[in-house]
Order: sequence, then C-alpha cells, then structure tokens
Amino acid sequence: QGGGSTRGAAMGSVVGRVWEEGVPEVPPPLRRLQQWSRDDLISMMGRFRAQEGLAVRLAMFSRIMGLEPNEAQEVWNVLGLKPEGTVDVLSIAIPMIAMSRQEFISRVTFLFSVCDFNSDGSVRRSELVIGFCSLFQGLPPL
Repeated sequence: QGGGSTRGAAMGSVVGRVWEEGVPEVPPPLRRLQQWSRDDLISMMGRFRAQEGLAVRLAMFSRIMGLEPNEAQEVWNVLGLKPEGTVDVLSIAIPMIAMSRQEFISRVTFLFSVCDFNSDGSVRRSELVIGFCSLFQGLPPL
C-alpha cells in the first residue's frame, strides 16, 4: 500500500515539472485552444455533453468549441482530419484542460471530473485509462 502512494507522488512530481516548464508550443491555429479559463472550459464541456456521442463532424466541432467556422476549419486541417471525417472531442478537450489558464491543482481536479464518465465521484481504472489515452495519444478512430 505504501508503494502505491510513493508511485503516485513520483508521478505527480513528474507531471508538476512538465507543467512548470510552461505550456507547450503548438502550431498557430491550435493556439486558439490554449489558455482557456475554467469558465470557458466548463461552457465547452457543457456544449459537448449536450450532444450525443464522442465523435463529431466539423460543424458540430465548431459549435462545441465556440469557434467561427473558418477558425474551426483551420484547427481541423492542422489536426489532419478529413473534410467529412469525425474527431473524438475528448482527445481535444482533455489536452485543452491540461494547457488551460488554471493552477496545477485546478487542472488536475478538472481532468478528473471530466474523466468521471459515470459521475459517481471517483475515477475508475478504465476511466483513467481513457483520460490518459485522450491526453497523450488520442483515442482510436471511431
């Protein structure tokens, strides 16, 4: 049991060091998705949760993200998405939370609340795996 808390503390310090180095540099069109406030992220997640499914097409992506259609198209293109394709919103929203304009603990608690898919107040292993996959590599195509 003690080993688990040590690993957790070590992982927390690694993540802390990464975030202390600042927000990663991203291509200009993706900068629209950086440095959002907590309120902006809450609004975006509300729009996302109001629609059905994880995968969305460009027009819905634009509405969820609150981007003008031309801005959404630029982001879509930089992400290498096909014009008639879909994107898993979590694979974009979770990194946005990590790069948001919040204190470290606020980012972590927000990430956990987003990954608590069944809203039971705890994050199960499967939910955590989905969250980490979304954060670090995106989910497989839907």
